[in-house]
Amino acid sequence: MSPEFQQVLDYVEKFKTSAAWQVMVNTVENSPWHREANVAVHTQMTLDAYVGMFANDRTEQEQKITMLALLFHDVGKPTAEEEVTRDDGTVYRRYAGHEQSSAIAFVEQYASDEELRQIVKPIEAHAIRWIIEHHLPYSLGEQKHRALAKTLAHLCHEIGVSTRVFYDHLCGDTLGRISDNDK
Repeated sequence: MSPEFQQVLDYVEKFKTSAAWQVMVNTVENSPWHREANVAVHTQMTLDAYVGMFANDRTEQEQKITMLALLFHDVGKPTAEEEVTRDDGTVYRRYAGHEQSSAIAFVEQYASDEELRQIVKPIEAHAIRWIIEHHLPYSLGEQKHRALAKTLAHLCHEIGVSTRVFYDHLCGDTLGRISDNDK
């Protein structure tokens, strides 16, 4: 492992002591998609799933991009949280738009955190933000999927990484959760 990649791992661990992480610890989603104890537990599960299944076959740059995208992908959930009352009177929490809130939170962190800027080049930060912002592409139509794929291919080409960074992120997010539909 290179000293540069050790900086990434150290940054991930340091972030887990931050105020933003603590807010994620205090955010309990309790939805059919997320039965984890809180958003921070889910985030750790996504990182564990990625490292356990994909990271060994990826370059350190790909690992850095994917791991930081996973670390920040739900950091915007606390600010996006809203309580909604169903027709039957039951209340649930939803997080519509948390992808954009999370992407903004990453950009704000990048702008204010010298340590993060030492680890991540501006073009890599752009890719991480893009991955976070588009980490729920499932309900998009075919035309928007094609546009996403084209943008992803161009962005990854510019950085010199495989498009698998995006798909690894999606897989890590999917595998790093406890859902009612898990069998």
